[in-house]
Amino acid sequence: MATTILDYLTQPNVTLICRGTTSTPTYNPNWTSVEYIYEWSDFTYQNVVQRYASELAEKRDFTNPCRQYQDADLNVLYLERSMSDLLAATNMLIVSAMLPKGQFIADSSRTTEMGDISPDWGAGDDSKPLNLLKRTKALLYGDTKYLWSHEDAINLLQSNSGHNYLDVDAKQMASLANPFEQVQHYGIRNKTSIHFIISNKALILVRLHLAPETIQTSPRQLRSSTRPVNQRIPSVTPQTSPIFSGRPRISSLSSSVEAMSIDDTSMSPGKISSSTNDPSVRPQDFWPDIASMHYTVIPWEQARKDGMTVNLAIWAGIRISSENNTLQVEYDPLTPQPTRAIGTPLRTRILPNANQQSEKGKAADRGSPTATTTQTGTANVQYRDVNLFLSSKGTGYNYQMDGKWVINDSKNNWTVIGDKLYNYKVKPYLRADKL
Repeated sequence: MATTILDYLTQPNVTLICRGTTSTPTYNPNWTSVEYIYEWSDFTYQNVVQRYASELAEKRDFTNPCRQYQDADLNVLYLERSMSDLLAATNMLIVSAMLPKGQFIADSSRTTEMGDISPDWGAGDDSKPLNLLKRTKALLYGDTKYLWSHEDAINLLQSNSGHNYLDVDAKQMASLANPFEQVQHYGIRNKTSIHFIISNKALILVRLHLAPETIQTSPRQLRSSTRPVNQRIPSVTPQTSPIFSGRPRISSLSSSVEAMSIDDTSMSPGKISSSTNDPSVRPQDFWPDIASMHYTVIPWEQARKDGMTVNLAIWAGIRISSENNTLQVEYDPLTPQPTRAIGTPLRTRILPNANQQSEKGKAADRGSPTATTTQTGTANVQYRDVNLFLSSKGTGYNYQMDGKWVINDSKNNWTVIGDKLYNYKVKPYLRADKL
């Protein structure tokens, strides 16, 4: 039976039975450290559902494979490979099936253009031109981890910001940050902003923020090819940043290239300015400089408190990336309007007018749908106006619709826009005055 894309993306994951031990963390000497990590605060269920309301309301005929996979006892895991197999057969299959025509998420061999990175997952768009390797450019990359503690890793990075976690003596503790460094490297090499880590515990979706002074103005610090295994390459940018005022940064100029002139053509990967005669300067010294990483965590076992699920988050990450996945210093808020291209003005969204109903008087019929137009959609959005009353528990709202009372409808189902509340969990969408 056909159901909506949102319904499919918010159904439960397979229940995992995890055994065995974690694998040795992947390590690459070219990875740079994560300097600062912050929560991606506006990546919420409400914002995503509001932004893509018309798409998520579309109906699809699809059979969810999770029950069959679990009934076949394929949910007992011992290795990271088993976790990846499960993801391919369930989560990635569901997400890919719910994407617009042409877009997909699959094994990264379908999207990886460079031989020095090997992600587990890659999302792409087959409607875009293929490269010389007959692959589509990745919209985002993802990696699978097994029995890895994202909580400990985030705590390590937050309590030792500015790449100070590299000073942690315990090799095991320092390696906790490897997955974050790994996906940051994918973004640096692919020059894309959104990527993810997925484990048996949670999905961690990240977005990378460039340093204000980027590679167009200075090369990266020269690196040593030999160093202890738990030592990473510190990120390199000028001494201060207008976004993170006063934060310590490592000098972006080594003594060997201080006076070197860098032209625009030298900034593309694999090229060095013709004026550079220093053989120690390498192409990676000109890679994008990431100032910070913003993350959001969605638990595996159940939906997050706001309603966000693993599959919905991956789907949304791909959709956002398909609109604009370039690395930037700052990004537009995750509001209903699509992300703008760099250099283009913000487009205003026409929201419901708070005084629209006042002209009709108190006796106006508040049970009939009304139309609201936006500059970002081709069809009008239909809303049904209702009167809300705070439930006795204080955790939701009561309201009457079609002659029947809805009791304690969770506050998580309602989104605040201006002086109105909106519910995108039902059709037609509900609208009410903010209490």
